Amino acid sequence: MRDPVHLLSLVSFLVTGFNLALGVYLLRSNPRAALNRVFFLICVSFGFWSFGYTFLPGATTTSEAFLWFKVSAVGWTLAPSLLLHFCILLTRRKSLLLRPWVLPAIYLPGFYFLGRAWFGEMGVIDFVSTPFGWSDLYGPISPGYGAYLIFFPVYILIGLFFVIRGAGRSDLISEKKQARVLVLTGLPVLAAVSISGIILPYMGIRNPPRSPTCSSWFGRW
Repeated sequence: MRDPVHLLSLVSFLVTGFNLALGVYLLRSNPRAALNRVFFLICVSFGFWSFGYTFLPGATTTSEAFLWFKVSAVGWTLAPSLLLHFCILLTRRKSLLLRPWVLPAIYLPGFYFLGRAWFGEMGVIDFVSTPFGWSDLYGPISPGYGAYLIFFPVYILIGLFFVIRGAGRSDLISEKKQARVLVLTGLPVLAAVSISGIILPYMGIRNPPRSPTCSSWFGRW
């Protein structure tokens, strides 16, 4: 019964290493570029997400499982904000970021939800044992967690909207292709995360713990 747990942990650990290696590689290529710095932070956030799920499935107690859940929360609470910031930079809308309210509007919700995950509650009230290790057990949707369920897809969809709109205004075929790739890969990933991370657990269907990768979003760029 422990073999699937060890396999999932190994995969998550390798994903963590890949995320960090990809982020460092691109950051070193041009550390002064804001786009590269934000991409590096995206990879770090995904690294936290996968690192938490490296140890969560094989935790010996539910308290330990909650600890690794909180580690993973750094990724799934801050990633939507970072992805939106990345899309704004990618579409050369830096003037938007100069407005004093924009960056707080991008990042404060993510840090708020991270604080709730660390010190309050974010949907998960316990963990249940499965052949794949510990799996999230959700309670009723609280106002805070309900707000997160809106925040996560809305911020990503806004980012994709900027990409689509920017590509529509561009005369470069390469930028149009890049936008198409991001949308065609981003929307399925968003749907998959929503189904595996929210819908199925609420239905009592237990899947292996989730672990995103940077390549899911940007590996084809």
